[in-house]
Amino acid sequence: MRWERLFSDIEAQLDEYERLDFDDEIAVRTRSVRKEIYLVDRLRYECGRNIEVRVQGAGVVRGRLASVVPSWMLIGDESGGELLIPRAAVLAVSGAGMRAALHGPNPPVVEPLLGQAISAVSQDRSPVVATLLDGSLLTGVIDRVGADFFDVASGLPGEAGTRGVPARTAVAFSALALLRRT
Repeated sequence: MRWERLFSDIEAQLDEYERLDFDDEIAVRTRSVRKEIYLVDRLRYECGRNIEVRVQGAGVVRGRLASVVPSWMLIGDESGGELLIPRAAVLAVSGAGMRAALHGPNPPVVEPLLGQAISAVSQDRSPVVATLLDGSLLTGVIDRVGADFFDVASGLPGEAGTRGVPARTAVAFSALALLRRT
């Protein structure tokens, strides 16, 4: 009888050590996986939901997250406008849940780059307001898009006081905080 209790006790201790070891391994693996989650992975899960984004130079913007890729996100604001926010200008995001939509072992091959997104905005010649990282604003239409910049033309030909020549400002992609299409 004593031997049975002794072996039972030893077996119970081994089971407890295995359980603790298993729990520790789960915790280690969980921390390891979390280290592979990028902000874009968290935000992919939030598409279609309302979030709040603190943007360098533009402050806090709120709206429905329409799209997110590693280099930018698109938010529909309450006034019906669209906000294109470069990832580099994002300071913080509120309202995002804890879940993440991981890209898997092979990230997407083709990502619409910031220049491509700005080119798409320029195609319909919609009026835009470009907020720069320093908080300054440029209003007009996107006239052309280069490799690492875009031109905002204000005062289009035919408008009063422009003498037929629009004023153009070249904006470096790296200086853009927010692009609002109205």
